[in-house]
Amino acid sequence: MSHSIEEVKDTLYQQIETLAEESKKTSDTETKIRIAGEIDRIAETIIGIDAD
Repeated sequence: MSHSIEEVKDTLYQQIETLAEESKKTSDTETKIRIAGEIDRIAETIIGIDAD
């Protein structure tokens, strides 16, 4: 199964949106920190893809 770089990036952006919505729904600080870490890792992946 082959995916274009743009398809991968679109999927990653969708994951960020999903995580941001999840973060809005919780008041738990630890959960918000975990979500922020996941968003940061995804963003770093996108940056890495763009740098190649």
